[in-house]
Amino acid sequence: MLKEDGFTHEAYLEMAVLISLCAVALAAGQCLHRLHIHWLPESGLTILIGFAFAMLESTTAQGRAEEHAQKERYFDPVFFNLILLPPIIFESGYHLNLTLFFANLRSITLFAVVGTLLATAFTWVAIYYAGEYGWTPTVLPIREAGAFAALISAVDPVATLATFGALKVDHELHCLVFGESVLNDAVSLILFSAISSSPPAFTPAILPSIGLDFVRVCVLSLFCGIGTALIAA
Repeated sequence: MLKEDGFTHEAYLEMAVLISLCAVALAAGQCLHRLHIHWLPESGLTILIGFAFAMLESTTAQGRAEEHAQKERYFDPVFFNLILLPPIIFESGYHLNLTLFFANLRSITLFAVVGTLLATAFTWVAIYYAGEYGWTPTVLPIREAGAFAALISAVDPVATLATFGALKVDHELHCLVFGESVLNDAVSLILFSAISSSPPAFTPAILPSIGLDFVRVCVLSLFCGIGTALIAA
């Protein structure tokens, strides 16, 4: 019972710390706007606050057992992909300028799909061979390198969009960048799922099956989205 009470107390404490950090980040962002500090975007300041707290926490949590620390910091990817991420993507899509979006759909699709695939392929090769040649301390197998490359290749231009909004740039340019950032998350997730579900004994001959799996999920997701929109309308 004491163990459960201690765990519950620790969980509440961590939740309070997280909420406090969010409040600090919001207050710091307001200070940036009031002081007219444009060289540091609000998202960059939030990253610095999180980095500073992580460094502080790492120096005070050394007494914990390693297994307990890993369990406390475990983040369920299924919960993230199915519960947390879709509302963010849908909210971004809801606030799109649909007229400009459909007028530039070809360019946005080119950037989001082809650009993300090319970035993933380049990053995949770079990560894998950097480990093979000993340029990095961690050597990732080829499948894990591909999955990691798919995750980090979807660029989220939060600071860029915030700067665009502050400078009142051309609406078409803003729509191109914003539309690409909405679609590339979905492309990255589908590509990550396709690579992760491939056999452990990864060979170049598996690449066509990954491509087919990617196209299949994209088409099915598109029809599911259209069907859901028609039902909601």
